[in-house]
Amino acid sequence: MAAGREIAKSTDSIKTLADGPAGVFPCRYLVWRMPENAGDVDDKKISFYYKINIPFSKITDIKIRNRLAGNTPGRSRCKRHRWQKVKAERKWLLKMLQIAVCDDEKSMGEYLRELIDRRLSGREDYCVSVFWSGETLLCEAGNFDIFFLDIDLKDMSGIDMARRIRQVSEAVIVFVTALKEYVFDAFDVHAFQYLLKPINEEKFFQVLDHAVAQCLPAKEKEPLVIRVKGIYRNIPKENILYAENEARKVALHLGEEQVSYYAKMGELEGLLGDSFFRCHRGYLVNLGAVKGYDTGSIQLKNGETILMAKQKYSAFVEAYMEFLRRKT
Repeated sequence: MAAGREIAKSTDSIKTLADGPAGVFPCRYLVWRMPENAGDVDDKKISFYYKINIPFSKITDIKIRNRLAGNTPGRSRCKRHRWQKVKAERKWLLKMLQIAVCDDEKSMGEYLRELIDRRLSGREDYCVSVFWSGETLLCEAGNFDIFFLDIDLKDMSGIDMARRIRQVSEAVIVFVTALKEYVFDAFDVHAFQYLLKPINEEKFFQVLDHAVAQCLPAKEKEPLVIRVKGIYRNIPKENILYAENEARKVALHLGEEQVSYYAKMGELEGLLGDSFFRCHRGYLVNLGAVKGYDTGSIQLKNGETILMAKQKYSAFVEAYMEFLRRKT
């Protein structure tokens, strides 16, 4: 395993997700699995397995699980539709908010992770990675949206690490340190905030909320790229009122226009993110387009009405209230 990355202990709930003696690497709702002989694999291959980040709870096929665990020799063992499912899961992961914590004191790193999990407990679209080494973090610096960095690290200065992060990323950087004298250096790397230890939890939560709010609009504004009759199109997500199942196709309703293309509703649901909700087997609705609702239907701002599955009603209300809270 690459030096500096945490190896979390297995839990019973995680063990039930996959068989075999391979190591289990949990991070909230995601599970990473390495080959049993991961120590003999070079860092690039380990990094590849780590970056896949497939949520095992979404995969029922044991062959795909084995493939992701490195227990089968190659892609040829997976049928085409299974490999497409893996690629879809990887696209879903890219929509998640990736948060990195780097502190050479393991207790502090775990404490910051605990604070983040506590504050974001109502969300399922984030992932926290804890690093004990600055060099290890820099190998994956381009993958994260928010960084919580200590300054006084054993292998490098947190300020120097931030300068190197800035070469590849415009992510949010928050320094969490006991050293007051570097506060002006933090401005040079466009740090979002400078927090002093011991941590004031209320202040930390405020900074985390603002950091998340700054990152999410950029992710939500990424267009949906689809292929229609051999031509690739960029569809702004905010223009999609709802998506509808049409046999092997999905129809995107864009107000005055309707676009149909070959896709699966489950894959589209992962790509569109938290601003959309699967209110029915056949419908995926933009929460920003909702005007009203009842237990059997949703009324949209353009006057259309779509079906609501009764068993989805409670989850829809919860998701819609959370959506409105984020917008305020």
